[in-house]
Order: sequence, then structure tokens, then C-alpha cells
Amino acid sequence: MIRSTEDKELIMKSKNFEVILANDQWSRQIHYQLRYQVFCLETGYEDPAQFPDGEEKDEWDDDAAHFLVQERGSGQWVAAMRLVLPSAQILPIQRRVSIETGLRRDQRYCAEISRLCMVGHYRRRLQGHILPCDSSLTDNLIRRSSVQSEKLKQQRTAEILQVLLKAAVAVSCEQAIAYWYMLTT
Repeated sequence: MIRSTEDKELIMKSKNFEVILANDQWSRQIHYQLRYQVFCLETGYEDPAQFPDGEEKDEWDDDAAHFLVQERGSGQWVAAMRLVLPSAQILPIQRRVSIETGLRRDQRYCAEISRLCMVGHYRRRLQGHILPCDSSLTDNLIRRSSVQSEKLKQQRTAEILQVLLKAAVAVSCEQAIAYWYMLTT
């Protein structure tokens, strides 16, 4: 499924992650496979039958900068994102919503962040674990350990988002992009 890339253009790194620009066929394939894994297999957001080659792609990919996030410790690819550049005739958001006149900017300086995805264990969130005082010491220690592990995952998720957005800022500066659009849940 998802393989590694040898020739990577590193554009941003943090303590635990590196972001590369997926600017060749090999790294783009990894990018599309990661999107397929998340959007088709893990979340069901897209129909896997629409992508028989196991690569989730669409019409905006040719006009986008593609980012991949690699976990430094394991070497695993854990996240992806694209920045659809102004060279696209319209941005994906323009097919989904109407942007109010007062919020519209000159399209030459606008890009859209889209197809942001993270592999399963980085998408999960801490969901209100309660540590009751009347629990036995063992139960309490197990729950605390679980909560600490979940908090670490949350911190890593935030770190991934931070390093991806910094990478998008770097590319935006190079491309004279001053505004981003983004739809998210």
C-alpha cells in the first residue's frame, strides 16, 4: 500500500514530524494512497469503487501543492493536505458554497486548503475520561495511563496541524498567496 519516498523535498519539520512537498510522481502516489486510505477505507467519505487504483484523486490535484507528513520516529506517512493554487479555474469551495461579496478576494491571491487527512489513530480525540475518586487504585492508574496516552495523541494531532499549516504558509509566501479558503468539520 503506502511506500516510502527517497528523494523528498523537506519544507518543514517539528519535534516529531516532517512535512515534504509531494512534487514528483512517487511522492504524489503516496499522497493519493494516503487520501484513499483515510477518505475511502477509514472514514467512508468517498466511495472506494470510484478509485479502483487505490488512489483518491480529483480534478484539482494538477493545480495544487501537495503535502505529506512523515512521523520522524517510525518513518510512517501519517497525514496529507493540499493547497489548491490560483491557477485552478475555480477553487473547490466555489462548487459547494457562495462566498459573500464582502468576503471575496482577488482570486489571483487566493488558495484553498483541502483534502486534509490524518491516519486513524491521529484523528481520535480525548472523550471526557473521568477519574472517579472512589475507584480502586489500580483502576485509577489504568485510566490515568489511558488518559495520558490519549492526551499525547491529541498533542501530536495538534503538532501535525501546526506543521502542515506552517508548510502551507511557506508555499503561500512563495506563490504570493495572501488568502486561504477552507471548509472543515
